[in-house]
Amino acid sequence: MQCKDKLHFLSCFGLGEYSIDQEFGTRTRSYPPHKGIDIASPKAGQVFLAGIPGRIVPPLGGKWGIISLNPDKLSSTLVQYIHCEEILCNIGDRVTAMTEIGTIGNRGHSKINLHIQVSIPGKPKFSDWKQFSRDRDFVDPINFFKGYYYE
Repeated sequence: MQCKDKLHFLSCFGLGEYSIDQEFGTRTRSYPPHKGIDIASPKAGQVFLAGIPGRIVPPLGGKWGIISLNPDKLSSTLVQYIHCEEILCNIGDRVTAMTEIGTIGNRGHSKINLHIQVSIPGKPKFSDWKQFSRDRDFVDPINFFKGYYYE
């Protein structure tokens, strides 16, 4: 299976009727380029799927409601789902693309949405991102999921 385009990308998470609120790399006000994508939601509590098989790893929870996943075949890659209202998985869990892992919320954020970001080893392409990590770079989640094939 493979996510082919934006609409299919949203369907991979069980959110086909939702829309992307903010794209990867866009700037708002004086903030650094956006490190992922935001999927808008009219209300908190909507369950979402992992969208990719892998293992749940730290960090999990916290102020920002983070779920972190290392995809199968790419253990150095980190997929993170942020602003979760409820976390439905535990560190060490193996998940399939169809596993329900959390619910959309607004933890650590002012509006209800699901932020998905993907980071890989390497130097950040934008100097503004060095405040978050000096040895990891962020990639467009849509392009990452389009290029990741799983059975």
